[in-house]
Amino acid sequence: MADQPQNDLSAVADNADSAGTVDNPTSTIDTPTSTIDTAATIDAPTTTENPEEKARILKQVEFYFSDANLPLDRFMWELTKKNDAGWVAISTVVSFKRMHQFTNIPLIVEALRESPELLEVNKQGTMVRRKKPLVDKKDAQHRSIYAKGFPNETPELLEEIEQFFGQFGQVCAVRLRRDDNRVFKNSVFVEYAYISDANKVAEMKLKFRDTDLLIMSKAAYVEMKAEQYANIPESERPKSKKYVFNAFRVPQRDAPYHQREKSSAKHDTLIKVTGHGPETSREDIKRVLDGNVKWVSYNRGESVAIVQLSDSVTTETIERLNSNGKELNGGKAIFEVPTEEEAALFWKETEERMNQPREQKDHNRGGGANRRPGGRQRGGKSNHRGNDGPRGEKRKAEIPTVSTSGDGDKESRPIKFTKSQDNAEVDT
Repeated sequence: MADQPQNDLSAVADNADSAGTVDNPTSTIDTPTSTIDTAATIDAPTTTENPEEKARILKQVEFYFSDANLPLDRFMWELTKKNDAGWVAISTVVSFKRMHQFTNIPLIVEALRESPELLEVNKQGTMVRRKKPLVDKKDAQHRSIYAKGFPNETPELLEEIEQFFGQFGQVCAVRLRRDDNRVFKNSVFVEYAYISDANKVAEMKLKFRDTDLLIMSKAAYVEMKAEQYANIPESERPKSKKYVFNAFRVPQRDAPYHQREKSSAKHDTLIKVTGHGPETSREDIKRVLDGNVKWVSYNRGESVAIVQLSDSVTTETIERLNSNGKELNGGKAIFEVPTEEEAALFWKETEERMNQPREQKDHNRGGGANRRPGGRQRGGKSNHRGNDGPRGEKRKAEIPTVSTSGDGDKESRPIKFTKSQDNAEVDT
């Protein structure tokens, strides 16, 4: 699979095929299709015949457990987490689509036992696991290239492309890029083991089956696409449809609200208001701030209001507001940056509000018979859906998907365009 995930331009999802990865549960391309009883391997004789086949077996299974695939392969990752020791049944591994060509179970077990560093097999020959701890390699983008100009997909194309680029360095993964309908886009991402190899290939002029290839570093490709989409309104950018698993990334929906990659959730958007008169309302506060408000944490009569603005609060912002001498219901408003404790409390309350069940949110909005007088709740928003603070903001538009696995079997990973982020991936 491909890496992620960041300049806050737009979210993207990358669908690409890796050389023989296992599917996520949402796909049926390469998930187990049969169960082979490997119990017989305990007493089965080993064989030293067919070293080429053993090498292909080991290469395929090592890919399943590799740093390039395992953390991005939901199905495989969950298999390794079914027990504390990380064992996966060999009977499950041999049922994967790309393992169907290998039918000699004793030969498979023997091949896996010969893994020099990555894999180990239990004494019974029924289970396999990683020996080495999994490492989050953040430089995958810089070890990768983009190449375009390949023919339409055939069963042998992926392996042929891998062999083609393998001439120039150790290939970790080849990812066939697909559209939302799983159609090959005639382009790939190739991840090398070393940055030097990727840089070397990115400067080459190569032909594949007598067709010139367009080749560039993945970082250059990301920069090019970021510039291409920079002037396109977010509302006009196509949206990705899928969430892509990454074991090293906390899903946005599970992260604390203030840590999510949204402009509305930045700490520097908060401003503290004091000095106002006791009859000041949330509408009054929004008015003196020129309507540049996303949320007001305040109830009438309180001496302090914490306000979330649409834009960052700078020193110039504070100085400008205070220099204008804003009158606020018999008092002179004072604007300043909240303390760390005040900001932490604001974000905690925001997260609790965002995590409320839908029914509770509707209740808090004052719907139906439970509506509060005046039809407004804490936060200063009216009782209409889609007008409840940060939830009402527009989502960052997402760019089309690119596949990230063996037979187009990975989900898309929403990430951001960037010119420097190691793991960003973008669509054509």
